[in-house]
Parts: sequence; C-alpha cells; structure tokens
Amino acid sequence: ISALVGVGALGALASLRLQRLQDKRLLLKQSLPTMLGDGDRADDIQVPVVAVRIHSASVPASAAAVGVQLRVKYGLPGECVRCDTEVSSVPAHRLGRRREPGVDVPMEATCLFVAHRSLGPRLRLRLLQGGRRLAGAEMRFESTSDMRLGESHVELLRGKDLVGDVRISVGVHLVRLAAL
Repeated sequence: ISALVGVGALGALASLRLQRLQDKRLLLKQSLPTMLGDGDRADDIQVPVVAVRIHSASVPASAAAVGVQLRVKYGLPGECVRCDTEVSSVPAHRLGRRREPGVDVPMEATCLFVAHRSLGPRLRLRLLQGGRRLAGAEMRFESTSDMRLGESHVELLRGKDLVGDVRISVGVHLVRLAAL
C-alpha cells in the first residue's frame, strides 16, 4: 500500500510540475500589453523589457509602393513572442520612374517584450507584404542582458540573396509597471 501511495504522490508531483510549466509558458507567451491589462498587478514591480525600435526599411521599389510591414519575433522558434508593425509604404508619385534597388520606407515603430532567459537571446525579423514573407534576418546575442545594439542596419535576406535592410536599435531596460 505504501508503494501505491508513493507512486500516487509522484504522479501528483509530476502533474503539478507540468501545470507550473504550462502556466510559465502561458505567461511568457503574453505580450506586454496583455500583461499590463491585468488588473491584479502591483505597479511598483520592475520588469525587464526588451525594446526593439524599428526606424526604417530599405526595400525594393515594387514592395515600397504596395506596402510592407516588419514582424519581430523574440525567443527561440516555437517558444517566441511576436510583434507586427503597421503596414508602411511610399506613395507611387514619390517613386516616380525610379526603380532603385532600395527605397527607404519609414516605419517608426517600437516592439516591447517582457525579457526572460528561457525565451533565449534571439531576435528574428521578417519583412512581410500582404502577410507573405519577403525576407528575414536573425540576431543572436550572448545573453538577454547583452541584447543591446545601437542604431544599426541589419540585412534582410531571402535565402542567400540580399533583399534590403532594416534600421533598428535594441535595448533591455528595467521598467516599473506603473510607468507603462
């Protein structure tokens, strides 16, 4: 009988650990706005936030005229949180007959993510047009606290072909929830 109780206790403990893991994954998958919408939070808590500032993207003229957006993914594949910018474009009359390889599309957006070690210090960028991926880039850092990058140009590739680049800044900041 004691062996059965021991097995039952181990099963209950395993079930409890599995539930905690699922709760943790659910928490990590929350976007910052979802977390802030929770009325049961304490405003004096400080939260590490990964801030990705998207300044502009240099893209082919055909894509600039139709409109593009950037999807930023924070974390490992399958365990990431994403943020999509608004669709940005350059009016066709500003493009004229120029068909330069790179047209600068202003984006001016910021993606905020709750920083967490288990998500991995990785950012993945996806250039989208009409929901379809045109190009991408991946940025890996040593650790979450090392996720700092001054204003830089990151190349956007489709396979091995250069499609354009995006001008971004990355930083990790401790922010009081009340300030958000």
